[in-house]
Amino acid sequence: MKKVTDYIEYYYKEKGFNCAETVLNAANEAWDLQLSEDAKKLMAGFGGGMGKAIVCGAVSGGVAALSHKMVNETGHKSPELMNTVRKFIDAVRKECGSENCKDIHGKYATSEERCLPTIRKISEILDQVYAEV
Repeated sequence: MKKVTDYIEYYYKEKGFNCAETVLNAANEAWDLQLSEDAKKLMAGFGGGMGKAIVCGAVSGGVAALSHKMVNETGHKSPELMNTVRKFIDAVRKECGSENCKDIHGKYATSEERCLPTIRKISEILDQVYAEV
């Protein structure tokens, strides 16, 4: 099975996407989500914790990918989605201490790679959670 982490560097380094765009595009490729280019643009404003260092963009991108993969009609009619999202957020909190950009960024980001280590870590967690679905 392909993993989201397999595509992170390409989308972040070569395509120049932000953290949220990177994770969604990587998941799109790994999980064959077949998202349109317009749908992928929806993640642009979630980078940098929505520009306010709140919920990490990589986490938001992961939730968006899980939503597309697991919802047939609506979120309210998809209890398995919410269970999976809770597992994802709980795993992020456990491994990273928080799901917020301001908390995670200082722990993983570097001056050389900027947010790539953070995105890689969140993607590893996303891959683990997705493998259990």
